[in-house]
Amino acid sequence: MDKFHNLAITGLLILVSVLFFFLAFGNRGLVDMYNLKREAARLHEANQDLEKENDRLRRTMYRLLEDRDYLESVARKELGMVGKDELVYDFKDDNLSSSKKGDKNPVQ
Repeated sequence: MDKFHNLAITGLLILVSVLFFFLAFGNRGLVDMYNLKREAARLHEANQDLEKENDRLRRTMYRLLEDRDYLESVARKELGMVGKDELVYDFKDDNLSSSKKGDKNPVQ
């Protein structure tokens, strides 16, 4: 009876060990569940960041459509545009232009 009892306990321990292994590391096990929760949290955070960016872009679009002063400031800053009655002066520094080309001594 002792031999049968030891064999039954050993078999039960092996069965429990195999079940625990599959529960922890098997398909849809505890490790997969942990990784999926981390991935879901990362995706949730990325989604929130995208929602904030969408709101910012929506506000910018509204301002571009409705606020002429904002539209003018963006056109000046982003596109380098000037007003109707404004003059543009473009000063070129010959020494600066030559030195950009790699000349050591631009004035000879």
